[in-house]
Amino acid sequence: TVLLLLLLPVSFAARGLSTNITAEVGQETFLPCRSPDNKPVIAVEWIRSDLGSEYVLLYRNRKINLENQHVMFKDRVDLQDRQMKDGNVSLVLKNVTTDDRGAYECRIIQTETNSRTETVFIINLDVLLPPPGELMSACTNVAPLKRTKKTSKVFAFVIFHVTKCLVVVKTRNNKNEQKANREKLMNTKNF
Repeated sequence: TVLLLLLLPVSFAARGLSTNITAEVGQETFLPCRSPDNKPVIAVEWIRSDLGSEYVLLYRNRKINLENQHVMFKDRVDLQDRQMKDGNVSLVLKNVTTDDRGAYECRIIQTETNSRTETVFIINLDVLLPPPGELMSACTNVAPLKRTKKTSKVFAFVIFHVTKCLVVVKTRNNKNEQKANREKLMNTKNF
């Protein structure tokens, strides 16, 4: 069947040229993509040209192919609907990071009786950091540390050494400040 597909005339269609999506770090987001008609989809390629030849997600032979997937997207992407009902080939991107920012291409390859059609959509993803309040509330929701003899010893060790470092830094700052004050005093006496 591969040889047969290569011999079919190919027509290209560019519809819905560009879509902009914004997501926040840590969220799950959807990059929308839909085939333009009800012809059978034989392959869907999600790529980002800045990442080289590896795929964000590749669907062919009725399954997702993980062989040439970019390591950045392993276990983080899927098709929104693997059945592709109504031509939906949207990408689900989990646990969004700032590295996910970029231009994604959704390339849909379909067949008819005597031809093959390739449709390309561009989805621009912008990634924002969460508002500072949300970031702080996430930090305060950390599970409490279970107190044991070992954690108490580790905690005491850390506190001791942090305090020791702060004292050394403060002492150095005081000495530098005293030296600077002496130099100022000497300079003012020379005038």
